Amino acid sequence: MEPNRDLSSSDLYDGVGARILAEGADLRSFKVFSLVPDSPAVRGGLRPGDVIVNVDGVPSSKMSIDELRTRLLQGQLEVSLTIRRGQELIELKIKPQPLI
Repeated sequence: MEPNRDLSSSDLYDGVGARILAEGADLRSFKVFSLVPDSPAVRGGLRPGDVIVNVDGVPSSKMSIDELRTRLLQGQLEVSLTIRRGQELIELKIKPQPLI
């Protein structure tokens, strides 16, 4: 492997500490797969199995996984998420930060 133009770019996991997978026929359903211990995602209340319904009021069904990543990493002090956990909708606030 050699360094490339993306070497210094942030990754989704660096900003919130969550591995999020795109699912469904249109890949517009975003499920939390795993979390980094003591990460911003964990401190914000995110759990494995949560499904992201919207980010800062924008429905996840209107964005791709790349757009979701951009929204989670756009340098905001805080990101508002609505997640579905089972049958319940929950509002969370997550403060992205470098994990390295």
